[in-house]
Amino acid sequence: MQNQIKTLIPDGEKFIISEAFGYSSRGIPGLEIVGLGKRSRLFKEKVNFITRKFGLKVEARRFVICIDDECIDQYKPSSIQYLELPLMLLYWSLGGVINIHNLEDCLCGGRVTADGTFKTLSGNLLNSNYTMITSDDSYAFYQGRSISLSQILSNSFK
Repeated sequence: MQNQIKTLIPDGEKFIISEAFGYSSRGIPGLEIVGLGKRSRLFKEKVNFITRKFGLKVEARRFVICIDDECIDQYKPSSIQYLELPLMLLYWSLGGVINIHNLEDCLCGGRVTADGTFKTLSGNLLNSNYTMITSDDSYAFYQGRSISLSQILSNSFK
């Protein structure tokens, strides 16, 4: 199985859209995140921790998630943390935790705290062709198609 999602990263007053993609295969079970350098391990451990905290069952497969790292080094570490939510959603989609098998036209940016609080990031993208994944506490305004994060997670967290 394979999937991809557009990520939203704040860069000062504007937002940058980047790609994250991944696949699952048979092999030694585990999660590998490619493209974040030394930050990959922290992201991986946070994804695993939150997944276990919520008692979610992920198929025992090999998961590889890649970030288009062409421009990662130019962002501040505080901006990179907004990749946490889209990477987690991508992983959960590949692992069969959430019932969305195509995130290709979705745009998401957000953070996840260790206590399991999700905070989405929305940009003012007036002419976006993407479906924005939002929540009630989104910190910027968005005009266009959107889907609620709680709607995505509602069936998985029962």
